[in-house]
Amino acid sequence: YLKERGISKATAEGWGLGFTGDRLMVPLRDVQGRTVAFTGRALAGQMPKYKNSPSDLLYDKSRLVFGLDKAAESVRKKREVVITEGQFDVIKLHQEGISNVVACSGTALTEQQINDLVRRCGAKTVTLCFDGDAAGEKAAYKALEKLQQLVLSETITLRILSMPDGEDPDSVTREHGAKYMGDLIADAPNWVQWWLGRELDKVNLEDIES
Repeated sequence: YLKERGISKATAEGWGLGFTGDRLMVPLRDVQGRTVAFTGRALAGQMPKYKNSPSDLLYDKSRLVFGLDKAAESVRKKREVVITEGQFDVIKLHQEGISNVVACSGTALTEQQINDLVRRCGAKTVTLCFDGDAAGEKAAYKALEKLQQLVLSETITLRILSMPDGEDPDSVTREHGAKYMGDLIADAPNWVQWWLGRELDKVNLEDIES
């Protein structure tokens, strides 16, 4: 399965990927790199597709940012963080040398996660990189709502990159290569451009009433 996803042995070992029963296991680590929980991904079509450890004193999914233990240094250096939806997006992009990438660990972006990224890691630019489907668009709007105060106070610059329909950062990188994906991130539109583009897509500009 990992070979199909283009994940190397060294990457699998580095991220602690493992296997139990019929699930691929992904450790969830805190910012210090300590494993506090796991995500299990079904390999043979079982439901649910993804299953997380239950929340407890060590693991609070509203706080945990997946990949931040590996991305923190790069985020501090570049002053920019790229936030994706999926854990494999993060793992794949890190493998390809794009190391300032994290994910929201199966939950909508929360105030606590934003605080960790912006205040603890010094991110000045936040690029949301969400899947090219209705759920990805909904997630982007929700994140925009949460980030609005930081954006309007000019604490951060927000950019939003929507993947092509039905694609995610992992699949785009596999199909087109890391340079292509890196260029997409670098050219991601400002949130106002993204938002206006989305709204204008719903309007027939040829029709005066519309």
